[in-house]
Amino acid sequence: MNRLRAIDGLRTIAVLGVLWAHIWMFYGSPSFFIWKIDLPRIISFFGTGVDLFFVISGFCMYLMYVNKQKEFNGRAYLDYIIKRWKRIAPAFYAAIIVYALFAASFSIGSIDGLYMLKHALFIKNLFAEKTQYAPHFWSLCTEWHFYLVLPLLVWAIHKLGFQKAMVLAMAGSLLFRAAGWYVANDPYNVLDYSIPNRLAEFLMGIIAAKLYLAGTKKWWYSGLIGLCIGVVVAFSGRLLMTESMVSRTDLIGHLSRVFNLPMLTLGYAIVTLNCLQNRHLFTRFLETNWMNAIGKYSYSMYLWHWIIAEWLTHQVKPYLTMNAFWGVNIVFIASVIILYPVSMLSYKLFESFYFNKRKPVTAQAPASSGSPAI
Repeated sequence: MNRLRAIDGLRTIAVLGVLWAHIWMFYGSPSFFIWKIDLPRIISFFGTGVDLFFVISGFCMYLMYVNKQKEFNGRAYLDYIIKRWKRIAPAFYAAIIVYALFAASFSIGSIDGLYMLKHALFIKNLFAEKTQYAPHFWSLCTEWHFYLVLPLLVWAIHKLGFQKAMVLAMAGSLLFRAAGWYVANDPYNVLDYSIPNRLAEFLMGIIAAKLYLAGTKKWWYSGLIGLCIGVVVAFSGRLLMTESMVSRTDLIGHLSRVFNLPMLTLGYAIVTLNCLQNRHLFTRFLETNWMNAIGKYSYSMYLWHWIIAEWLTHQVKPYLTMNAFWGVNIVFIASVIILYPVSMLSYKLFESFYFNKRKPVTAQAPASSGSPAI
């Protein structure tokens, strides 16, 4: 069963972007100006790797289940949830234990068992409380909640048609985002991290998967023009996320807050579709062996990156007295060097059994692209 190499390459960009952005944050978000351009602010665009992961998840999950979940029933739903749990839970649970031990200074009696349980049940992002460790774990909860609603989405697609189901789901997510921003206080990101607020990002991946399966090519997502359009749309969404936009109290500010993530992930969806349908320099870069090697272990790398990058930053920062921006990149390179074998080991211990034992799941793909396998 072959993997979609371009998808693995995009996973590499996503996880390395998250890693760099977090190291930059650990370093105090330093600036580095070139001709009055704050270069780190531009590079931090790739810190939205979690949102790219959500698009990829929507894309891959739709390919996996589009031909299977036609009738909603309890047994099929339970089997599907168990498979998803087997995929992400073992490595996640190991990470929860390690992070909890570090947070408690390896004093077992000081570990908050209830806090661990909330993570283990994928409900931590439903509670308005202070984060004790691993702030990035919120995305695993949101991802799990997407798994819970995906069969209902596929069922709705078969009942209502793809276009109508997507319009209703997208409209519901956007309305939730619009209403959510009227809540004056959300310090623990309960609304921000919720699946209704983030559903639009997964839907962008589903729409890209539908177009990919159809095999049609439109000018706005084909060739180098389509790639440029995707990048521009994504970057425009990222600009709408800046403090100068979301802090505005007028109509423009409100529209920015509602549409920034959907626009960002629309751009990511266009780039994803473009790279799967076209052969150009960027596609060949994504499909290189080293990009695919990191992409294969991207889930484990994402789980473990915070504890390693934060520790490494605190260890070496006092000794890196040069420009802070270069210090960030030195720590970034060192983190990748350490994380790769750690992630490989984590994959072999907690993930490989899932891929070795499961039956191949494929979806009918365009003839020009071969049969995709996730």
